[in-house]
Amino acid sequence: MMRAAQRTLRRSGSCCRSGGRSATPPRSASAGLVPVFVEFEVTVRPAAACLYRCRDADHQAARLYVTGPVSCIDFGIAEIAPLARTITTWREEPLTALAPAALAKNYRSQQTFDQHQAGPATDSETSAAIGCDYCCTAESPASIKLPRHSEAEVIRRLIMFMSGQRYDVDPKNDKAGTQLQICASQMKCAARSAMLALALLMVTTSLWLVLRDVSKSTTVHSWRTFAAAAIPFSATDLVNPKRGQYQDAGITLYPRSATSSYPAWPGTYDAGDRFLWSQIQPANADNYDFTSIDKEIAAARTHNQRFHFRIMAFASCCGDSGNTVMGVPQWLHATPGATTDYYSGGEKYVVPNWNADAYLTPLEHLIAALGARYDHDERVEWFEFSGYGDFSENHIWFIAENLRAPGPSPENSIAQLGYYSQFTDQSITKASITRMVNATLTAFPDTQIIVAGDNPEITRQLLAASPRRPVGIRADCLGVYPPPQLWATRPDSWYVQHHDPVVTALLARWRTAPVVTEWCNDQPNGAAAYFQQAIEDTVKYHVSLVASNVVPPTSDTYDIWARTNKYAGYRYAITSATVPDSATPGSVLPITVRWTNFGTAPSYDNWQVVYELRDSENAVVKTVQSAQALHNIGAEQNYTTQDPASATNDDTFTLPTSGLPAGDYVLAAKVVWNDHKPKGIDTVNYSPMTLAQAGRDGDGGYPIGSIQLTR
Repeated sequence: MMRAAQRTLRRSGSCCRSGGRSATPPRSASAGLVPVFVEFEVTVRPAAACLYRCRDADHQAARLYVTGPVSCIDFGIAEIAPLARTITTWREEPLTALAPAALAKNYRSQQTFDQHQAGPATDSETSAAIGCDYCCTAESPASIKLPRHSEAEVIRRLIMFMSGQRYDVDPKNDKAGTQLQICASQMKCAARSAMLALALLMVTTSLWLVLRDVSKSTTVHSWRTFAAAAIPFSATDLVNPKRGQYQDAGITLYPRSATSSYPAWPGTYDAGDRFLWSQIQPANADNYDFTSIDKEIAAARTHNQRFHFRIMAFASCCGDSGNTVMGVPQWLHATPGATTDYYSGGEKYVVPNWNADAYLTPLEHLIAALGARYDHDERVEWFEFSGYGDFSENHIWFIAENLRAPGPSPENSIAQLGYYSQFTDQSITKASITRMVNATLTAFPDTQIIVAGDNPEITRQLLAASPRRPVGIRADCLGVYPPPQLWATRPDSWYVQHHDPVVTALLARWRTAPVVTEWCNDQPNGAAAYFQQAIEDTVKYHVSLVASNVVPPTSDTYDIWARTNKYAGYRYAITSATVPDSATPGSVLPITVRWTNFGTAPSYDNWQVVYELRDSENAVVKTVQSAQALHNIGAEQNYTTQDPASATNDDTFTLPTSGLPAGDYVLAAKVVWNDHKPKGIDTVNYSPMTLAQAGRDGDGGYPIGSIQLTR
């Protein structure tokens, strides 16, 4: 969610000015309460300061919850909020009955305030245009000053408020010169039961006792919320591992150096390639030559990149030797029953017999050898399921159409293959798939596995598996075909019409594993439709990585191409941080940091969120390792013409200040790389994550608030 900017209290019925954009407030997952916006009456003298920001009643303002409609709020009750936070970190259920946060007056259109404040207000806008008479926000967080009342007075006002009684604050007794009235117009005493009153009395009495004890050892003087605008998508892309544009098959990132019309792409942490089986095992069944793979892994490492790859047993474009197209080694071609020769256009095509033991057994040995060499290598980011179909993309379109060797018809596919094949583009059986899947999972238990989703049964078996890292999806032909492929998206698909669970599993896989894409090499409906389809599918299907093999965009499609890459994957920012403005040394400080993901998908590598308290010399004096799981922050998407939907999550933690002297401190956040393989070799360590916000320092941290410890 984009942060709401600070809003200023205006006099004479005019409303506040907004400096940013806000979204409709979310439901609080932790408290299980629907955010409620409340009304109250306020009489403000010209010199008065106001207490609260006009934001959702969930937990954006005073960090306590409103459980029902109320008319107004009293300073005395509001005073409880800071103390209650130190006790409960504003999550305990008993305190949800209190109502310490009032937000705005007179919602004339019955919409939330943030909906009215979707854009910046101008001086010419009236209160009627905004939808409220007063926007209750301090001009600066530092100007929020809470008047002090005795504990007995606070409890008395609380009981009167919750019982629906009217209570007028005497202006003579309020130094701020602000009169807030507790109004009973919407709170009918008749609806209050004796049980509620008794329960409230017990809660408030307990609270008073706890406050009295806590105040002896922990004092938070005031609170402050920091906010900053996120870096927009119009800026240069953020480069982080496993997101955005990646280097595919040796093709340099676009725009390439020869393209002077556009700035060079800022970079990538990801590179990959594909290799023919004949390159890896050229001589015989007992020896392997990994030189070609090793060289590309080393080259990627010099550019601070991790490498991924797949092995191809057949590639209709490649492996020419004279007039022969062959991906398998010559010795395997000579093995009886392992391959079949087809002829087309004056060339011979050597196609593996996908279901023959003569082919599957050597393939299993190859996969095992690859795993033994690369599974523990941290420079290897993922291994792509290999060994079946054209380019190891798990389909036989070229073989079926150009070599006239299609798979079984739809009506015969279940009997012959063991699963339904609607488009005659499959010829591997379920039993053969199981052998290949088991070989891959066994060889690469600690390395991410990615699978091209063209074959429903291969996809089903790998999605149902439980490796340490859930299997991700790769999709060919971005801009023409949807990443989940036609069998999982077309309304006339057998799998869609039969509500096959594999469709649901495939469409939800983005939550736990990446979706990787390559561009189509042709644009059947023209460039405009090609790039429009690509950006829609990237957002809708939560694509994380987009290949560098794009057909160069035209001047009128460059922007949409660039946004496709920028949208892909995660894009985190800290959109607010509520911290004590001042507190007593030794206090344990409750802090809330709101994280927002503006990208299409979450992160999938292991990142550790760390908070650091730094003194005036920028030395780290306290460190908190957060339990925040960034990989759980991702929004459902339905792309139209706007940026991707964002998702937010609040990270609530406590920061000890024991042993620290009085002084000024800065709270900083950083997201530290912590993704390592068990028994890993050639260890990879990356710099802290680049966030979509300004202020990154030399250590990869982002200052998010300041705290003053005073006695």
